[in-house]
Amino acid sequence: MEKKHSLNVFFLTLINIATILSIENWPFLAAYEFSSLFFLGLTAIAFFIPVSLVSAELASAFPERGGIFNWVKAAFGQRLAFFSVLLLWISNLVWFPTLLSYFSVSFSYAFAAWDPNPLWLHFLSIGLISASVVLSHKFGLAVMSRISSWALLFGTVLPGLLIILGGVYWIYTGQPSQIECSWSALWPRLNGMDDLVFLSGVIISFSGMEMNAMHACNVDSPGRNYPRAILFSGTIIFLFSLLGTLSIGVAVPREKIDIVSSSIEALSHYLHFFGWGSLLPLIALGIGLGGVGGITVWIAGSNQGLLAALQQGDFGFTSLVDNGKNYSFRLMGIQAILALALSTIALAMPDMNGFYWILTALSSQLYLCMYLLMFSAAITLRIYRPEVKRPYRIPGGTKAVIAIGGLGLISSLFGFGISFVPPSQIQTGSLLTYESFFLVVWLSIIWAGFFYRRSRSEVRV
Repeated sequence: MEKKHSLNVFFLTLINIATILSIENWPFLAAYEFSSLFFLGLTAIAFFIPVSLVSAELASAFPERGGIFNWVKAAFGQRLAFFSVLLLWISNLVWFPTLLSYFSVSFSYAFAAWDPNPLWLHFLSIGLISASVVLSHKFGLAVMSRISSWALLFGTVLPGLLIILGGVYWIYTGQPSQIECSWSALWPRLNGMDDLVFLSGVIISFSGMEMNAMHACNVDSPGRNYPRAILFSGTIIFLFSLLGTLSIGVAVPREKIDIVSSSIEALSHYLHFFGWGSLLPLIALGIGLGGVGGITVWIAGSNQGLLAALQQGDFGFTSLVDNGKNYSFRLMGIQAILALALSTIALAMPDMNGFYWILTALSSQLYLCMYLLMFSAAITLRIYRPEVKRPYRIPGGTKAVIAIGGLGLISSLFGFGISFVPPSQIQTGSLLTYESFFLVVWLSIIWAGFFYRRSRSEVRV
């Protein structure tokens, strides 16, 4: 029987690129200059490929709505499953302020006559995330997922190509480069563990494939075509990230790289160099509008697992499905309000760049901890539940799953651990304050994920 709504390799490749490729992550890699090529290749092999293959197998075996919740539940039970989606939900929550700041900076470039001070950027962030939630509620996740393709074009592909072409032309015309491009510079020169901290941001920039793994069951010949889509999309993402990173490094000195604004600053630099400075407001507006579409998909998608957990668990919050479209406007609203609260706190920080790095590090910790559960679930389910039908199976049998899942576990654990080390390039306050912040957050999440949930289930009639 012919599959309904089947996807070919081309469209699945576009979906993967739209979810993962993002130029706002390029400054993390640019800090490593030419050795970013080494780190990119290592991250792609040790993290991106395992995430893609493992999430595809899990999604094809357990295709019900809920994603990571269903996968971890099948392997380890409901309590750890709830904890996994709580990690994902909070990870996106603390990541949104940095993403909103990036798109707000883009809008400030679009309207250059307006003063892009922190307060103005904050009000822009309020408008962006409010528009994203309202659009999701109005049109539904399916429609907004289609809009993400336009977000990909105007918010990532076009400005990314301009940055890359600018870097190539800059080198071609013999302009001075801020980085050394040679075989000796390819290998990392590290003075300590704090020089590796940005790797957690690099690793997390390749995350998100599990959100698209649900499409594995809708692919023609998934055993052959899904890996091909991963190969094509992974190659494009890798090349874009590599060339874009080097292009930013060529234009922006390492000590001046800003994790929020370096991408748009490099774009401005190259457009003015070409004599196309008048186009900057239009392109910056495209980045900002593309950000609305991208944020909409992320904020709606990140609520799916938590919503499924609340419906199936001991909370009984079935009223959260309040718009008839299988996702919760209230959950998205809560997430948006909390994200804006974090953005408001940033206004009072003496070093906003440092505060945004702390949020990025926390988001990485949460997301990578979720991946630890996902990889463990994949290995456990292949060993103890081999009878489950899997339209897509990782080639090579159980040993291959253990090897690939183990590689993902090692890379996730490394990224998780390194994110607790304060970076040498950014001021984040005292070490005690830095570590205490993470300790308090993690104790709160563990309480919410385990003890609070148990107390609710004990008193439930």
